[in-house]
Amino acid sequence: MGRPNYQRAPHSVVFISDVGRKVEPLFIACSFIIGPGFALSFIADNYLRLKGHLAGAEDRRERIFAALTITCGIISAIAMIMMSFVDDHLRHWSLAFIFAITVWASGIFSALQFLYLYRHNPQCTSLLISFVLKIVLMIISLCLVSTGLIFSTIDMSRAATVEWCASLIFAFFLVTLIYDLLPARSCELIYVEILDKENETI
Repeated sequence: MGRPNYQRAPHSVVFISDVGRKVEPLFIACSFIIGPGFALSFIADNYLRLKGHLAGAEDRRERIFAALTITCGIISAIAMIMMSFVDDHLRHWSLAFIFAITVWASGIFSALQFLYLYRHNPQCTSLLISFVLKIVLMIISLCLVSTGLIFSTIDMSRAATVEWCASLIFAFFLVTLIYDLLPARSCELIYVEILDKENETI
């Protein structure tokens, strides 16, 4: 495994990749944990809904958004893993771009899925909270990425600062995924009761 072929950062604030190259084994290990964990969280969420442990999909749109969310999550996980050990500068930032786009897309698709889930399960306020949090985070991240692209042609230190802020937004996004998997007792009980009634009528 080669060392990243990046130029030493002349700017005062370094990019995440500049830090990663100094602690390469840790950087790669974290990518192998966070990337797959990110994708698996969407898969676990969908599995729990199919099994009736969480409010499940009741129409085609919810299932489509769930599939798109999982697909984007898997692509972003692959991009994150490859980005952590690729040597070429251009390929690294191309993968970073793919990662950013697919993470943002997964956030949008997940938010839309939760919006439709809430419409069919208005008793589960956690669905509405998750939708609002995701939309707010995706709007902030879009603004940050746009600002970072502008700064990248003007001031690399500012661009690096924006990248660190965007990584913080990603961390908050991960927290919302954990929140989605927490068993909301009230929602689960109501939904299980509905399933029991449906089984009794069959």
